[in-house]
Amino acid sequence: MENEGKCLLCGKSFQGRTDKKFCSDACRSEYHNRLRMKDGNQVRDVDRILRRNREFLRDNLRAGNMVINMSEPGTAFFNSRFFTSIERRFLRPPIYHCFGYRYYISLGKLHIIG
Repeated sequence: MENEGKCLLCGKSFQGRTDKKFCSDACRSEYHNRLRMKDGNQVRDVDRILRRNREFLRDNLRAGNMVINMSEPGTAFFNSRFFTSIERRFLRPPIYHCFGYRYYISLGKLHIIG
């Protein structure tokens, strides 16, 4: 059954099936690409922060820096609010995981466990 519809992307009128939402494949594709892009930006930003944290931990561990003062200028690249998982411990600081690296923060110092 044919009827007239209005494209969700460009607003152009078209003829087609009753469930058709777009005037062309190009409009359909562009509409869905824009939807994915909105969600993708947040995921990409969080992924970038997590990768930066992982590299910071890896580089300091390789250099033998197991305890790092959080007020040092080099720690500006490390964002302690982003991690992949957390281990809660009774009466002790939690252990944070950033992919394969583990650390905890105590008295303004970051302690890398490995």
